[in-house]
Amino acid sequence: MRRRLSLACVLVTGCTLPNPAFDDPATAGDESTSGEPGDGDSGDGDSGDADSGDADSGDSPGDGDSGDGDGDGDGDGDGDPEACVLEDYEGPYVPVAVHSIADVDMTGAPEFDAFPMDCYAMTICAAEQVNCGPNTNFLGRIRSGGSFATGSGSGTLTPIRLAFHPGPAICGQPLLFGTQQSFELTYEINQVEYTIPVRLPCVDGDDPTLFVADDGSTFWDPLLTQPAALW
Repeated sequence: MRRRLSLACVLVTGCTLPNPAFDDPATAGDESTSGEPGDGDSGDGDSGDADSGDADSGDSPGDGDSGDGDGDGDGDGDGDPEACVLEDYEGPYVPVAVHSIADVDMTGAPEFDAFPMDCYAMTICAAEQVNCGPNTNFLGRIRSGGSFATGSGSGTLTPIRLAFHPGPAICGQPLLFGTQQSFELTYEINQVEYTIPVRLPCVDGDDPTLFVADDGSTFWDPLLTQPAALW
């Protein structure tokens, strides 16, 4: 499954403008906005896009499929676009709910850290928070090539959302997640830590907003009915 953004210039512009909010992530939580859940990228992931990158070319097998960031959804080098196709939905799923975020390990998503320092960021917010990005309150944030920053705790047991967005560094590259990408999320409930693997969907040139189930599967909507990437 792959998501695309037709207005690619939005990404480039966002990457080239400095963002003061990234200077001190611990103090970026002054301008939160709350509202109704459901403003995420709900269900517009094109299920038919995942295998369209190579079929119309006359190149010999393997040309351009070596994980060079060409947007074919094969960034892990396995050359199998079918790995981006979701299995049948077998809900219902239960959202993971946290008091706070303790750590994020992006080792399982090497394409994220392959970006230049501060080129992209992932911000973790409460699901009901409408705006989740560089200038908003957050539970946690990690920048490409950078370290994890813990935000303020929610104070309540809350489902979470993940928002990927351009960072302050000059980038000029679209966000790319190939097949089988994931990261480890460590969160706290009543001062007890839990760690789950969070599955990332195939993404080519988009800034997705995702909602996380308790097994680490991700969805485009806060009700967890429109799968993005399932375990």
